[in-house]
Parts: sequence; C-alpha cells; structure tokens
Amino acid sequence: MLLTLLLSARKQIRVAHQESSAVATLLKRAKDEKSEHEAVDRALSFLKSLGPLVFISIGRPYTFMALYFAISNMVQKHPSLKEGGAFWFTDLTTPDALYIFPAMVSLSLLLRLEFSLHYTKRERSLGTDIVRILLVLTFPFAASFPKAICCYLVTWNFASLAQTIVLHQPAVKKLLFSKLNNPTCSSSDGPTGPTAEDSAHPVDENEEPLPPEGREASDSSIDQVKDKSDKESEKDS
Repeated sequence: MLLTLLLSARKQIRVAHQESSAVATLLKRAKDEKSEHEAVDRALSFLKSLGPLVFISIGRPYTFMALYFAISNMVQKHPSLKEGGAFWFTDLTTPDALYIFPAMVSLSLLLRLEFSLHYTKRERSLGTDIVRILLVLTFPFAASFPKAICCYLVTWNFASLAQTIVLHQPAVKKLLFSKLNNPTCSSSDGPTGPTAEDSAHPVDENEEPLPPEGREASDSSIDQVKDKSDKESEKDS
C-alpha cells in the first residue's frame, strides 16, 4: 500500500515538474501583461488541482525517525532481543564487534548516492565529494549503534536503492509514466513550424524527362522544318 502511494506521488511530482517548466517557458516568452497573467493563472490553477499525494514524500523522514526511535526503545525494554538474532548478530542489543554492519551501512549510503547521481546525470562537483566524505564518516557512528538499529538502517538503504534502480528502468518508466504528456506551450507564442512561404514549390510527379530517342527525333523534325522553310524562301526569290 505504501509503495502504491509513493508511486502515485511520484507521478504527480513528475506532472508538477513538467507543468512548472511549461509555465517558466511561457513567462520567458511573454511579451505583454496579458500573456504574463495567463501564465500566472495557469500556474495557480495547476497548484489548486494538486492532490495531497504530492506531500507524501515529505513524510518519509518522519517515518524513518519514528521507526528509529521505536527500535531504540525495543532494544532497551525488550530483553528477548539479546537472543533474537542470527548468524554473527545473535545479540541485537550490542554493537557489531566485527564491524560488518557499520561497513554495510556506509556502503549502502554510498551506493544510493552514486546511483542517484548516475540517473540524474549530475556532474562531479565539490558538493558531491563532500557528501561522499560525510557518508564514509558514518562508519564510526554506525559502529556504536546496536545491531538491531544497524539491521534497520541496512534494510532501509538497500530497499531504497532497489526502488531507485527499478523505477529508473526504461520499461518501468514507460509502463508507469507513458500516459504523462509533455508540457506544451500556448498558441500565443506564434507559429514555430514552417510556413507556406518557406515550403518548396510543388513538383509535378507526372513530368518525366524525355528519353534519348525522343530527344533525337524532336531535333530531326526541327531540322526538317528549317530545310522546308529555306527551300520555300529560295523558290519565292
């Protein structure tokens, strides 16, 4: 259910991005106050038509924090978590002495960042390098967390990473967002396509060039007519 709501919110956010781009284009091309008012009215009407699903993404950090504090309270108040783990993390109330979970937390955060930069096609900058360094520095902090919280962080990060990869696949984007139309500008911007003056003159497709035999026959008939006219002029003289 939550995934369905997130997909619906993603669709509305995509539509909002397209509409904002169209309104920005209209404002740039506006030549008078009337066209500017039309663009502003279009933006206001679209904002009124937005549903509450657009604001679902705002609640994701609060959901993350609520689950984090809930698991922290469980670690403190539920002794059963001391034997509720598996493999090397049988005791979920203590930090990971092998540092496997802290490494997985940092690695999952770095993978999320790299895939986001890859799909958004952002160029490398100083800001992204600083973010990478900060994500690497999460390792010592994660090393102090109980294994239960590390399990939660790793699961959250890899689930978000899988969602990012799947939603950016061409087939999935075509299936989910193919019905979204590209933003179009109003007709007040003037025609942008070729006009009748710019088009080439029509060519008669039925006209065909004469074959060589036809050209020779026409030349010989012209010569015969010239000879006859010369003979008649000599007789008259």
